[in-house]
Amino acid sequence: MKKNKLSRRDFLKVAGVTSAGLALSACGVDVTQLPDPTATPSLTPFPTITNTPVPTVTPTPALPTLRDVGDKLNLLVGTSVDGAEEYRTPAYQKATTHFSLLVPSGSFLQKTLDDWGTGMAKGFRTAANENHQAFYIMHAFWHQDVQESLKSASNDEILAYMKSRIEFLLGFVEKVDSEHLPTYINLINEPIWYWQGNSGWEQSPYYKVFGQKLLSEVYLMFVELSEKANVKLGQDFYLVYNDYDIYRKGGKRDFAFDILSKAKSDIAKTLGIADSQVPLEIGLQYRFNPTLDTKTHLYDDLGFFPIPTDDETYDNLQKFSDVANIHITEFEVRGNGSEIQKQRIEIYNRLSMVVKNFKAVKSIAYFGTFRNQPNSPQNFSYNGLFDKSYQPTADYYALLDSISKQ
Repeated sequence: MKKNKLSRRDFLKVAGVTSAGLALSACGVDVTQLPDPTATPSLTPFPTITNTPVPTVTPTPALPTLRDVGDKLNLLVGTSVDGAEEYRTPAYQKATTHFSLLVPSGSFLQKTLDDWGTGMAKGFRTAANENHQAFYIMHAFWHQDVQESLKSASNDEILAYMKSRIEFLLGFVEKVDSEHLPTYINLINEPIWYWQGNSGWEQSPYYKVFGQKLLSEVYLMFVELSEKANVKLGQDFYLVYNDYDIYRKGGKRDFAFDILSKAKSDIAKTLGIADSQVPLEIGLQYRFNPTLDTKTHLYDDLGFFPIPTDDETYDNLQKFSDVANIHITEFEVRGNGSEIQKQRIEIYNRLSMVVKNFKAVKSIAYFGTFRNQPNSPQNFSYNGLFDKSYQPTADYYALLDSISKQ
């Protein structure tokens, strides 16, 4: 893949712009000059006996959305949605149309399907179809979802489960046409831990079957079964290897890069094509905690990591853009309170502006967008882009303004 030409100097220039204004100048709209959208123009009544013409009322221009800006940049801008939220309410559903990518965060987990059925998964797929949105299935295979249920399973039983699982997920892939955008499937979620030299994935039930070829063999299972499902990999759907703490230099990042490169090579040899023709993509989790003391903590109790430096972000995107298209996943900044919210929007602004300048970045998905309970037992961070009535906030428009800038 051709390397992106954004220079380090250009990168630092871009990264330094963190405007929180609402001008949306790149879209040609000055928010401060717009009238109250709920206001009705005051028209002076006139006698019916006269021929005075009825005044022409100019409609208030609609404000652009994150989706509008993303479309101009050829970038999918996504949001998490969840069955635990008020996803059935009209206000919630309308708010999701600000995005071009829907990411159901838990609806496709095997445990969710076992406990609650397929209703939530089907509901979000229908919503994406109706609003012409791309669709991202969070987990095809994740060891933490089946660690106990498959612990004592034989290799044949694990293979049978994996085949059934793939067939089920492919049923949610729509053929790309004028009505449908592609579906993205998280092929393997967080397969490696890389703790104290142990890569971790050896303890996965899936690794028990495939060993070091886990990534390539599961990919090839999708290739075989997609032909039977009459959907095309690389057109109707794409497979993404998604992992955490690979957004900066380190042992885990390098290990992930190596297994991704090796998997693409193995797949290419099996299919008789060039490595560059294998549509296997990478998901980089952006889960950050600005309060971490990096001298004493590498991550917090919920798996949030330190904020990357400009150099780390630049180098990492350049590295992965050489071998794969990139998806920024689970973009979330942990913490509550006004000071954290101020830091949060600054982080969103800076990093969002950076990633949009890499053509290899195909999507960016913000998490916690509609989860309005920051002190819930799950302790998910409400990201401040929408209020509790599901209306865009000033922070939403600040982010929109930043991404809009050229």
